[in-house]
Amino acid sequence: MPHYHFNVDDGARTSDHEGMFLADIGAARRQAVTIAGALLEADADRQRDGRPWLMSVTNQASEELFRLDFKLTTNALGVFVP
Repeated sequence: MPHYHFNVDDGARTSDHEGMFLADIGAARRQAVTIAGALLEADADRQRDGRPWLMSVTNQASEELFRLDFKLTTNALGVFVP
């Protein structure tokens, strides 16, 4: 079973040293979305001032397989600006 790591970089890189064994890359994508959702929910009130952050998913050999990029942009009223 493949081993995946879910690393976050939001200005300070947090490496996932433990990782997870998952059936395939599709399962890794679903897990990445789940983890990112939990991080977004836990950090919903944090002001990031438009600074992007990302989650990089790597294999056991530390090769990046895919990444999720995030950026929250608001106007002065705190309303989303596309």
